[in-house]
Amino acid sequence: MTDYCLFTITHPEAKRIYIRGIADITVPIDEYDKIIEFYEGNQLKKSLPSNPYNEGSKDYKLFEELLSAIKSNFEDIGDDLVFATQWDSKFHEWSNHSATEEYIIDMEKVTV
Repeated sequence: MTDYCLFTITHPEAKRIYIRGIADITVPIDEYDKIIEFYEGNQLKKSLPSNPYNEGSKDYKLFEELLSAIKSNFEDIGDDLVFATQWDSKFHEWSNHSATEEYIIDMEKVTV
């Protein structure tokens, strides 16, 4: 059985600005850059997605801020992802939520 963490990282000022991904959190946990993948369109990649918004727009700026926050807080984000739990109650839904001034993470552990 393999454990995965499905996650969405959102900009705190705009819920429409987000990045989704998957982390393989099966024990033993490897280095975060090896287990975390981000969606770019329908494809999973080990790198952050490119900015889909028009350069110079407000959404472009917000997306760049989110990318920067993820890069500078990558280890903290990885720590949050590996401790995600399965949603078997309302309590676990809130334990799978992390927020800072720079980003918001919602996550869920699934076992395949």
